[in-house]
Amino acid sequence: KKYSIPPIMTSSINSKSPINVIIVIGLAGSGKTVFVNSIHEKMMYNKNKHFIINLDAGVKSIPYLPNVDIRDTIDITDLIINHKIGPNSAIITAVNLFITKFNELIEIIKSKYYRNLEFIVVDTPGQIEVFLWSISGFIIVNLLKYSYKTIILFLVDMKKASNFLLLISNLLYCLSIMFKTKTKILIIFNKTANKSKHFWNYLANQQSILNYEHLSSKTYIGDLINLFLDLVFRHSLGNIFYNDFSSFKKKCLNEFFIYLCSI
Repeated sequence: KKYSIPPIMTSSINSKSPINVIIVIGLAGSGKTVFVNSIHEKMMYNKNKHFIINLDAGVKSIPYLPNVDIRDTIDITDLIINHKIGPNSAIITAVNLFITKFNELIEIIKSKYYRNLEFIVVDTPGQIEVFLWSISGFIIVNLLKYSYKTIILFLVDMKKASNFLLLISNLLYCLSIMFKTKTKILIIFNKTANKSKHFWNYLANQQSILNYEHLSSKTYIGDLINLFLDLVFRHSLGNIFYNDFSSFKKKCLNEFFIYLCSI
């Protein structure tokens, strides 16, 4: 029996809201915090009123000053000591505890003190399990989608993803989040300051090499990659967009904001 791909919601819920919500997701070390700081500085320069939420309870320091910081509410060290859990579990537990009051945060954003907001930026922890398997990520995305125009940015570290199989695993994570949250995703290929490769050309070249390697013997990973490419090109291409970026050198920052205003 063949199972069809479920339909995906391609746009935001509330088109009347002028506020754009940017949820930055990515694996640990993909450059999320530096990316958020880059767009924060750009918004300050353009005088765009914005609200920043930091959900990473394990980060030691951040280069920007968030309006709401999970570290002010939950002490990750207390969670580790009192509940005898590891740091990764503590970070996920901190987000789970934080969302119990997330409706109050929405009310604060809607209050008179934050009128004329243009952007809400959410910096998330590198523990991507929050959005893959934990219910907390699903609740956060849907509470924001209910009132605001929301897009997820999935950051991919192109230095680490130079290995084609690592790149595929990153994009599979991205697809999983897209199908679970039913939200439009923009993939940001970060740390591309010294790279001039076009992504789709890179993907096509790597795919041909992989097909050549597996021409004589079919393998599980080869079948998995073919399934992924089928999902992307046939079913999800209208929902996934991409852009090269360098958070450190602020490369392609203007193009990113042009795209953001066009959705």
